[in-house]
Amino acid sequence: LAEGQVVEGVVRKIMPFGAFVDLGGIDGLVHVTDLTHDRVGHGEKFVAKYIKEGEKVRVQVLKIDWEAKRLSLGLKQTQHDPFAAVVSDIKDGAEVNGRVTKIMEFGAFMELAPGVEGLVHISELAWRRVGKVEEVLKPDEIVKVKVLKVDPESRRISLSVKALLPPPEPVAPPAGSGGGGFRGKG
Repeated sequence: LAEGQVVEGVVRKIMPFGAFVDLGGIDGLVHVTDLTHDRVGHGEKFVAKYIKEGEKVRVQVLKIDWEAKRLSLGLKQTQHDPFAAVVSDIKDGAEVNGRVTKIMEFGAFMELAPGVEGLVHISELAWRRVGKVEEVLKPDEIVKVKVLKVDPESRRISLSVKALLPPPEPVAPPAGSGGGGFRGKG
């Protein structure tokens, strides 16, 4: 075996942190972070969404540590990266449709393409102050958003609903208020 090599193995055991794969007498670990290009979750149910015990898989040898008897394997490294493909198509300032996949206290995650999500921060939902994300967005809703920033390094896409809405009209001061300026002794 050599680092970088792609080999076939059989999934032996699913664990909350990944899966052990038998490479013909030696077991290696596919850590949950090397399982999929999707956003990483935890637990055996998450791991079982992508890999099943007894299944034959192609994995890449990521790191070999013979002294510690550890073999790190990657499944996602053998697959095409949907983020890389989408980043070439989606640029800052683009207007795209997204499906709300997850609502959090701080905003909503939206799927822009299979395996590619962006975040609409709560401050980018509307021109007014939004108390709860659910006031503006619902799960599975399809919404047009503006791409604020694509960061290939951190694999993050910042989105805005607000940027596609007309800004509110400025409120004029009430008539006869004199503008409300400060008047002091001169």
